[in-house]
Amino acid sequence: MSKKIISMSLYGRSPIYYNGAIANAELVPEIFPGWTLRIYCEEGINSTELEKLGCEIVNKPASRIHSGMFWRFLAAWDNKAERAIFRDADSRLNTKEAAAVKAWEKSGKNAHCMMDHPHHSILPLSGGMWGIKCNILPRRILRELLRNCRRRQMRVMDMRWLRDKVHPLIQGSLLRHSSVPTKWPHIPFPSHQKYNGFIGQQHDEKGEPIWPKNRRG
Repeated sequence: MSKKIISMSLYGRSPIYYNGAIANAELVPEIFPGWTLRIYCEEGINSTELEKLGCEIVNKPASRIHSGMFWRFLAAWDNKAERAIFRDADSRLNTKEAAAVKAWEKSGKNAHCMMDHPHHSILPLSGGMWGIKCNILPRRILRELLRNCRRRQMRVMDMRWLRDKVHPLIQGSLLRHSSVPTKWPHIPFPSHQKYNGFIGQQHDEKGEPIWPKNRRG
């Protein structure tokens, strides 16, 4: 069976992200058995514990502000992988998204994305809530991604890039699961084991959910 990758970026010194990466590594065998958690890890971060938990570590230079957000997307061009999904280290892998990913695998579609909170419907793709079959995107997009990895970036620039450069290329073969109204074609989430939260929800350094306004579970 070809490798299936859960891809995350880890940079900066906030314990929210490091502790989140550890928590997600511990969840992988239960939530995504058979998948590999790959973490693109900024220099200076001790990845020993993550490696002990089975993570595949890709060492990267210092992030230029938030350029590290883009690293995780590099997995889309892994020649040894079947597909890659992209997640935020401060969210938590869960049964609801696992059911959605399984539905995507069965659908034959090239790409997948999810919307599970009103904020998610603003842009067509969220940086930590989509996935793609590897090597579907053209190499010119990879070259542009590599340039973005070297530039200073601010928050949400990754999602704007996905909106402008990636979504137009995949929207014809994209399965979108959404629990909220959105202007883009979508279907409801499949049946799943109850999850008390929403996909992509941020957690603090102690692992407690951070509940924004208008939350939906």
